Amino acid sequence: MAVFSKPLTVTHTCYELGHCWTPYCRTAALDIARHVFKEAIKIYGTLYFIAALLRRKDSNYYRKKLIPETLRSTIFLTINGTLFIIMFCAWRRGQLAVYLTNLALETGYRMLVERQLITPVHNGEVYIFSLVSAIYLYLFRKQNGLPSSTVSLFRFIMGSEESFKDSPSQGASLDCQQVKQASKTKNRNVLERSSGGLVERVKSRLLAIPLVGGFIQEVFSLVSSGLDIVEDLPRHLCCPHKYSCLSYILKGGLRMFSLGFLMQAALSTFSSFTAIVKKPTAIFRTVFNKVNTKLALFLGSYCAIFRAVSCLLRWMRNKDSDQHALVAGALAGFSLRFYKSITIALYAATKLLEILYFKGIQLYKFPYFKSADICIYAFSTAFIFHAAVMEPHTLRPAYWKFLLRVTENKFSMMNRQLLDVFGVHSSKLYPDYWPNYVPGFTQLTKVSK
Repeated sequence: MAVFSKPLTVTHTCYELGHCWTPYCRTAALDIARHVFKEAIKIYGTLYFIAALLRRKDSNYYRKKLIPETLRSTIFLTINGTLFIIMFCAWRRGQLAVYLTNLALETGYRMLVERQLITPVHNGEVYIFSLVSAIYLYLFRKQNGLPSSTVSLFRFIMGSEESFKDSPSQGASLDCQQVKQASKTKNRNVLERSSGGLVERVKSRLLAIPLVGGFIQEVFSLVSSGLDIVEDLPRHLCCPHKYSCLSYILKGGLRMFSLGFLMQAALSTFSSFTAIVKKPTAIFRTVFNKVNTKLALFLGSYCAIFRAVSCLLRWMRNKDSDQHALVAGALAGFSLRFYKSITIALYAATKLLEILYFKGIQLYKFPYFKSADICIYAFSTAFIFHAAVMEPHTLRPAYWKFLLRVTENKFSMMNRQLLDVFGVHSSKLYPDYWPNYVPGFTQLTKVSK
């Protein structure tokens, strides 16, 4: 347990305690800078390139902006990794402050658990996400409830039908005919309409295959008929979607499930690229892995549950209301059970607090603190790096691996056995590690435990 008595100090040199791989401070700093730069340029180069492809940037972006943006972020991470706190890119301060605050909160929570000052709550991250999801989606239904970037994100996940619409029926009770048949106007068939004719072209080629063409025709006819039947089921007059409620729920859930599976499969393939090159058959095991379905189930059920509860409440109450989003959002939030992540829950919570505080500044004259993002970022960075030195076992495992990666494992080469006197189990991750010191620079010898 941590020691809370009079201040305790250690008298070891920076070589003995910190950069144990070299006795020279300048060499240590250059080593870290070089390794961080090498890893950062790979990380940000890939990130910006994929983002540009997804956003369909034109050739002008690749010629003029891709390299400068990659270098700017790379230099930022390099300086941050070597000096702990240098920040020059103003437009990223808010994002980084929220991210690092989230990480600092999680680290602080782990520290309290490690000290047995609090007891972990089973599925606590799910309850947090459920609460913030209810508030997010309620604001999503309100005019100017969320920033435009956040609205775009929820429109992408949930669809634009549930977002705020400036219409007379918004939130009003309707006494007219409550059940309405879905529109029967179709563009030839459901599959063609949803894919711009791509499926029809693929279908025509498959039908040309000998022996199996007839079977494929039967499958397409069956699927098309099934989708037509689902779309022709009734929907409530207050529902904002065009076709039946069941169709609305299934389409949203399947779309986000497919997207989640593809995203996770792509990440798994990218991280296993070297192994796949050596053994191409490994791609099937990498793609069709149960782990890849976790994100898919989370995103698919998150959208489907929200849509299902929203439609159910419209049927039960015979009206649409912004308050429906509170119930639907809370229940949809429980989908995080499929993809338990304290990172997602805390990031959503800290981002929501930021949004609500800025609303308080605009509407209720909350105090505005100039450069608050810099101060929050500085404190969070200091706290996280303190934990990385003194209690690395309390850091998020993925972030600790990231620190090891960008420093080429230099962070693990610190002699944390010298810090165990503070009572926080500093050497817990590496209890048997002792640096191979250069003779003449220290008199330390390994003490047998």
